[in-house]
Amino acid sequence: ERDAVLRIVRERFGLDAEIARELIAAARSQLDASLEDWVFAASVREGFTVTERAGILGLLWEVIYTDGRLAAFEESLMHRLARQLRVGETASEAARAQAFARVGRSSTPEAE
Repeated sequence: ERDAVLRIVRERFGLDAEIARELIAAARSQLDASLEDWVFAASVREGFTVTERAGILGLLWEVIYTDGRLAAFEESLMHRLARQLRVGETASEAARAQAFARVGRSSTPEAE
């Protein structure tokens, strides 16, 4: 089957064997990552309340905001994860805002 996939990719896209293998490996990596996301989300949905799931999103948002930048990929990933965790938009955005506020406070010098 793997040889068939390689052959089809090579023929369909006119690629040499090495480039076709790299493309297939990249696709496999993406598939593995999406399955990991699904397994993670399913486990969290089953083991936590919606309030707790929103809290988990908040912790992840905090990690994302730590470097002071928000990449489009990160934002897209978080919206997808919120849907997978079945956390509503209002709760998800509240978790995001709270995380942003926490990160903002932690980067402010403390008064002595």
